[in-house]
Amino acid sequence: MNNEFFKNEIDKIKIPEDKLNKALENGIRKGKRKRNTIAKKIVYVLGAAAIFFSLFVGSAFIYSPIGAIASKIPYLSALFKEDSLEEIILQKLVDKGYKVDGVGTSYKPFKQVEVTVVGSSQYYNSVHQQIKTVVNDILQSKGYDSYSIKVVRFKNLDNNLTEKEKEIILFLNKEVSNGLIKSGYNFNSVDVAPWEKTVYIDVEGSKDYYNDVKPKIEKDIKKVLAKNNYSNYEVKVSRISLQIKKVDSAESKVVNVIGEGLMSKEKYKVKSITYKEKPLTFIIDTTIQSSDKDSKALGNDIENEVEQLMKSKDVVTRLGDKSFKLVIYSADHKKIN
Repeated sequence: MNNEFFKNEIDKIKIPEDKLNKALENGIRKGKRKRNTIAKKIVYVLGAAAIFFSLFVGSAFIYSPIGAIASKIPYLSALFKEDSLEEIILQKLVDKGYKVDGVGTSYKPFKQVEVTVVGSSQYYNSVHQQIKTVVNDILQSKGYDSYSIKVVRFKNLDNNLTEKEKEIILFLNKEVSNGLIKSGYNFNSVDVAPWEKTVYIDVEGSKDYYNDVKPKIEKDIKKVLAKNNYSNYEVKVSRISLQIKKVDSAESKVVNVIGEGLMSKEKYKVKSITYKEKPLTFIIDTTIQSSDKDSKALGNDIENEVEQLMKSKDVVTRLGDKSFKLVIYSADHKKIN
């Protein structure tokens, strides 16, 4: 089969207008990208497997009372009663008069708190170090030692982008979305950031699906970009989920407390938390190797924290006597609890 024949066959593929339009809407709506953060907690639901993945894009719990910790109230149980890290940081910054658009936390590719500032470049330059200091003080008050802090300036799509940047966003959103649909990839959105010379693609599907298609998508979209004279753009592929929605269940509250509490402290070496509802199972992945002499002790420490949380009055009130399973894995995927 020669290249010309292949091209003609591809060009015959009918692109579903509704899906393309939806992808374009998502891309344009998120075209402010710099990965603007959200001040509200979001849990992403992988519907096909009925497993809830708490990605913690803006999910944390604030201000552990120092007195509570000192009096040996279980660490995670104390966190269960508290507000989100984003909310406390946002409120503190607003109270101090800073112009902040949003606050968020992320754990991949590294643990980071990001604050988005609204205003001129002069205003941003005058306050960004002060804001870092405020955030750092809050993190230290909680004993959180695994975060870096990033303060960025909000770039409004409508007001701050040049006409050329707007044209690039519209054009590349359409071309990239078109290419993904033609190739049959499952994706949630395409976001173009001309100021970063980057195209962000969120893949829908299981972890196995994502791992399989990620290199293929990167290769295929690089070709699309090169064809349109944008070969200097990067392609970054991430995985969110099949469906995005807020989950306010007791289980989601518990898993977010576990996630924020364990992942925010280096000593626990936790890199991800997932859970499924039936039966209620918490799955914790760590960075420690099973051959490490401290791996079993770490597994026991984590298990004790989670068990204390599940026995606390607040959790029992919301979950009743619902039983649960806890599985803790080492970096080489061996059970350590």
